[in-house]
Amino acid sequence: MKTEVAPGVKVSLPADFVPMTNDDIARRYFTFRKPVAMYTSPDRSADFGFNVSNSQWRDTDLSIAKDFYLSTLQTMYTKVDFAQKGTLQTVNKRQYAVFEFVSEVVDEEEQSLTKGAVTRQYSYLEYTLRNGKVLIFNFTCPARARDKWQPTARAIMQSVRVK
Repeated sequence: MKTEVAPGVKVSLPADFVPMTNDDIARRYFTFRKPVAMYTSPDRSADFGFNVSNSQWRDTDLSIAKDFYLSTLQTMYTKVDFAQKGTLQTVNKRQYAVFEFVSEVVDEEEQSLTKGAVTRQYSYLEYTLRNGKVLIFNFTCPARARDKWQPTARAIMQSVRVK
């Protein structure tokens, strides 16, 4: 289903994906700034999100931004296995940096009840530049559900249209 996630930004989402509530976002994502749009599957196992960064970039600097975001991704997780590592792709006449990976985070907090627990997640991210800002599209699900959701993630990301 074609969904306008922001003015001039459309994407085709599965018909049964629904907007996440503010409580869902707060519970599942630790961020100071609420994303522009977040959608989730009926069982809440897969999420699609759209956001705009505050970082300033020239619209011609996608390859530089790609390297910056690659470095950021590599430091965010304990381990990252990339299927696509910043591949530059054209989708609907616009260039994107694409990252597809399975990440692993080990809880290393001394006081945590889950110390040593490992969280594995599949992610498909697309970054593009428009009007000096980075537009970020992301699809995530548990790594164990990758085979189920990967075709959907790829279809969603191939449907992105930015004016």
